[in-house]
Amino acid sequence: MNHISISVHCDDPVVQAGMTALLRPALRLLDDPEAPGLDVLVLCTDTDTDTVNDEALAVAVAVAVARKWGTGRSIPIVMMIGGLLEAQLLATIESGVVAVVRRREATVARMLHAIRAADRGAGEIPVDLLGGLWKQVGRTRRAHREPHRDGRAGTHRP
Repeated sequence: MNHISISVHCDDPVVQAGMTALLRPALRLLDDPEAPGLDVLVLCTDTDTDTVNDEALAVAVAVAVARKWGTGRSIPIVMMIGGLLEAQLLATIESGVVAVVRRREATVARMLHAIRAADRGAGEIPVDLLGGLWKQVGRTRRAHREPHRDGRAGTHRP
């Protein structure tokens, strides 16, 4: 048995039941994401589309912020998704998601690996999304460095 305590929340009640049943033997499951001792939050969202639901991101942000304020530390989030658009990746990570697992890759072993990595403070992102993340970071940095069209300087400070 593992000492990691998780809370699982899914858009789909069938996926919720399945994920809970798969992870229960290896991890300590807490029903309440506000329960003391929570180590990792697992979110399963938009399992039938190629985008992350903005509502799910809002939940992730709200839970992460609430936990941070209540415990002084943020709770890492592992998100199982149907897909993720490149434009959503940075916002997903900024919301507290440290590991992304696609539904088609979400075996018990893969989910446990992502959860254990999150608990250790590591991140897990599919390799093909990593390139998109670097592009987004580069665009964001350039946008803050370059002068605005009206001649004002960007917000970058050396």
